[in-house]
Amino acid sequence: MKNLLMIIVILNTAIYGQVSADLTIENQQAVGTDFFFDIYLTRTAIEDVYLGTADFVLTFNSAAFTSPVVSREPVTYWNLTSTNLLDVGLIYRLATAPAVITGNELIINLSQVAFGDQQEFDDNIAKINNTPATHRIGRYRVSGISNPSGYMNLQWKATGSGVTTQVFTLAPQLPWLSSPVTINAINPPNAPLNSNPTAFQLSVSYTNGWNMASVPGQNPDGMGVNIWWAYRDPLANVFVYAGGYQAISETTPGTGYWMKHSGDRTYNTGDEWPAGGINIVPHNSINANAGWNLIGGYEYNAAVSGITTTPSGLQSSAVYGYSGGYQVVDYLIPGHGYWIKLSAPGLINLPVSLEKNYSDDIIKKDWGKIILTDALGKCFILYSIKENANLDYYELPPLPPAGMFDIRYGNGRFVEDLNSGIKSIEMNGVTYPLTVRVENTELRIQDETGKILNSLIKSGEEITISSSLTKLLVSGEIMPDKYSLEQNYPNPFNPSTKIEFSLLEDVNNAALTIYNALGQKVLELVNSKLEAGRYSYVWNAGDAATG
Repeated sequence: MKNLLMIIVILNTAIYGQVSADLTIENQQAVGTDFFFDIYLTRTAIEDVYLGTADFVLTFNSAAFTSPVVSREPVTYWNLTSTNLLDVGLIYRLATAPAVITGNELIINLSQVAFGDQQEFDDNIAKINNTPATHRIGRYRVSGISNPSGYMNLQWKATGSGVTTQVFTLAPQLPWLSSPVTINAINPPNAPLNSNPTAFQLSVSYTNGWNMASVPGQNPDGMGVNIWWAYRDPLANVFVYAGGYQAISETTPGTGYWMKHSGDRTYNTGDEWPAGGINIVPHNSINANAGWNLIGGYEYNAAVSGITTTPSGLQSSAVYGYSGGYQVVDYLIPGHGYWIKLSAPGLINLPVSLEKNYSDDIIKKDWGKIILTDALGKCFILYSIKENANLDYYELPPLPPAGMFDIRYGNGRFVEDLNSGIKSIEMNGVTYPLTVRVENTELRIQDETGKILNSLIKSGEEITISSSLTKLLVSGEIMPDKYSLEQNYPNPFNPSTKIEFSLLEDVNNAALTIYNALGQKVLELVNSKLEAGRYSYVWNAGDAATG
């Protein structure tokens, strides 16, 4: 009898529960001969979806089109975040094959995003949780409307012959097995192809806490703040801006507001708002003051590259939205608020059609970056430039309400020439520890005293700041050409003053000593090894004797 050796190999593979998700179509809109729609995915079971491959297949009223063509819109409409809280919208847009039309079917294919190890998985793969209407897998345009009196009649194709809608999830750990998601494909309302309807459907997501909001039309139930935002924080006012914040109770299209919400929520026509839609209002120009204005758009996505003013040439800033911090935007999205600055009173004219992005035109790829990320994953990028530029154009809007995340240079900008001297960074609403990463430049960074933090950071390097600071001091990489000690400022002072000096080379025992008018030593502010560069220290003389 022969001996039989049986070897059983047990793979160390985690077993995951059932993964299911809702698949929806939102923001349907006809503009001229084009029809736009967004795809959203929201998980409904316990396990999150780690988005792998997918086929999105929809039927539509092809008879209302002549030679229809479907295309992807800009990366702005891919709102996807990885496990490590990185924006992976561009990665997934590139993985989305150009959609095709076969008869009355739209077929959109999502290929597998590449990764090689666990770190790349956590950085690159989109994590879909149960937060409604936040995981957007693109906006799509179907061109060629020839019968504007018809309806789009978009419907998910989930069964039948040929290609059907399917989504796959990846296990979040090695070996990252792929498995199908149980999809609840929810058909949208039947949207008109007429680009001039009297009402429109609306879906807007607000986050817990303060939001910049607007009303893009007339609510048939009324224009009061409690009618528009029934689940807002009842203990907080809604504010408009007119050189300062003022509480209001009634809303007006074209105006932006700060609105504090209780919890995350997506408002939809048919749920929180009337099922018949929001009434379209005339697209009037917006009256604006000199300085900062908080505005809103109408029922369509207005490209900021098409904004003009009357008189012409009054716009003196970028256009900003707020999403965990002020961000330059490409579009005014219905239901959200935006900041814009004018050099004199006038009218703001919004474009009536979609136009090209412009954020890439005002922020150059080769600029130095200071990337600040707090413990909650909130992130803001400051820029350092060497070229001649109108730095006033990069002024940020007024500070958001107290406690909200906000980072800016001390002069209120987000772009600076750090080689012109030492600049301050002011921070509000930051949860520590704070990570500071530098790209395309190198800089010296320190706290006001220079005792808690004093480091030189090169491109690609980062530091972590554990102490709770409200201000940092930074300067560029250009080395001074001489030793110098600048006049303290302010002078006279009470009780603090700032002292700046430059070192031509590394010094093993640099000392900065304070003497009074009698020549008596008061304090040794610095006594340490310092590298070549510019330095700034703040001396608080509150405890020192006068003289």
